[in-house]
Amino acid sequence: MFRKNNIIYLLLLLPTFIFAHPGHLGSSNFITGFMHPLTGLDHLLAMLTVGIWASFFSGSIKWALPISFVGMMTFGFIAGMNHVQLPLLETVIVFSVICLGFIIAIKAKPSLSLAIATVGVFGFYHGVAHGQELVGSSANSFALGFILSTMLLHILGIFAGSILSKNNTILQTTGGVIVLIGMGMMLS
Repeated sequence: MFRKNNIIYLLLLLPTFIFAHPGHLGSSNFITGFMHPLTGLDHLLAMLTVGIWASFFSGSIKWALPISFVGMMTFGFIAGMNHVQLPLLETVIVFSVICLGFIIAIKAKPSLSLAIATVGVFGFYHGVAHGQELVGSSANSFALGFILSTMLLHILGIFAGSILSKNNTILQTTGGVIVLIGMGMMLS
């Protein structure tokens, strides 16, 4: 059983995982791009929570959220490579974790258009951060890697959401833990 003390220990580990945007080591290739969303806690949690949230919608409509996120992340990537600067870039990325965690905790299901717009904005910010930090000349292969990884995390989130949604207490606890992790990131 997960105890409250475990959350404190988890939060103590956060400083090593918090910033997913210190720049890429080595060349920017497919593998570097693929691993990027998996190695930054902010990216990992945001991608999974988009998938969990998407699982709240039925049928093929659930794919609208991941498609919006990935599409806007791709546009953001192009904008970031072209030196577009967004205010509070890292803050909005961390806020996306808090906001999406809260959405999961309360099992929010607003209109589909509001949900699509929300994840689209967050996706754009994540994409700009990716594009700004690109090192090397392999932009296309790097982008393909992080797009594929992001889509796989969304699918995993949808699968997890379909399981978690069967027990509101577990779903609310999961969302609450994500909110706490996001708040820990914000304070670091």
